[in-house]
Amino acid sequence: MDNTWRITMEDNKPTMGWIDIDLLQIDTDYQRDSTGTRSKILIEKIYKNFNWRDFTPITVVKTETGFYNILDGQHRFLAAKKRKIKELPCWIVGENNTEDEAKTFLNINRNRVAVNAYAIYKAKIAAKDETAIKIQDYCNNAGVVIPFNGYCSKPNMTLAITFISECLHKHNQAYLTEAIKCIVAAYPKKNGQLKRDILYTIVKLKIEMGKKVNNDLIINALKEYQNVDAITGKARELAALDTSLKLQNAHYKVFFNKIKEIKKRMGGVEEND
Repeated sequence: MDNTWRITMEDNKPTMGWIDIDLLQIDTDYQRDSTGTRSKILIEKIYKNFNWRDFTPITVVKTETGFYNILDGQHRFLAAKKRKIKELPCWIVGENNTEDEAKTFLNINRNRVAVNAYAIYKAKIAAKDETAIKIQDYCNNAGVVIPFNGYCSKPNMTLAITFISECLHKHNQAYLTEAIKCIVAAYPKKNGQLKRDILYTIVKLKIEMGKKVNNDLIINALKEYQNVDAITGKARELAALDTSLKLQNAHYKVFFNKIKEIKKRMGGVEEND
């Protein structure tokens, strides 16, 4: 065995210890939000059924200030704090900066169902993941927000992380920005409208139809529906009638037909549209 490798590994070995609960803290730069319904239910369950035999050590890292950032176990920590427990068993690892801490958080939680895509995205930003940073930069420039708790509480919020990434990869971000502007303009007071299906449809329209379909026409077509879910509902009906039609294609067809309907009303429909 290479003794140099063995010594290096042993130098980085984590240690176990009981730590004063007042010295434990949650780093919000990469940790998931714990105020959501699922988190509250889990914390309450641990609190009510607290048993040391079931309590696994919390993974932490010591900071330069003497406090310990929690990498894994914040729900257990919050439940224990609620029970006014004074100290907790901790697994102390050696990472000592936000980027390394975030990477450790990702490695611990990547394959856990409880961590949603938005918490993973938040951690990737803190870990300086290249794709996540590109998505964040795009969102900042486009004026949209990806909520880390997975809940769109404002009209400019979206959960379409994967689709944004696809558009950036294909260099379609300009079309995506136009799509976002149209949806927000059509539903200025409604949350949760920046969904993948309608974003995909409008981006595709922009690519295929160009100036034949301007923003005003798209906004008017959107306003014909109470919300974007109504468009998806029509698409599902169409896909059910034509089983050869994929849902996304049905969605595009429903909205494109609405565009043609509006143009016909205005006297501007073309035969080849």
